Amino acid sequence: MGTICMARSPATAIAIIKELRSKGKMTTTFLSITVLSDVYVLVAVSITVSIAQSGMIQVMVLLLIVTGL
Repeated sequence: MGTICMARSPATAIAIIKELRSKGKMTTTFLSITVLSDVYVLVAVSITVSIAQSGMIQVMVLLLIVTGL
């Protein structure tokens, strides 16, 4: 559940950019960070689901402790 909560909404980012009519490096960087965040969430969710399905909950807890999440 916590993995899904990390997601950022690209639709919100695009709406803000369109409303403010912003362009330039900062806008490109902002969109790039939003996309990379979503990719990270997809990877984190797939890892979490595979660990949960394999029954290796102890490994998952260890990973959370090591990564500081």
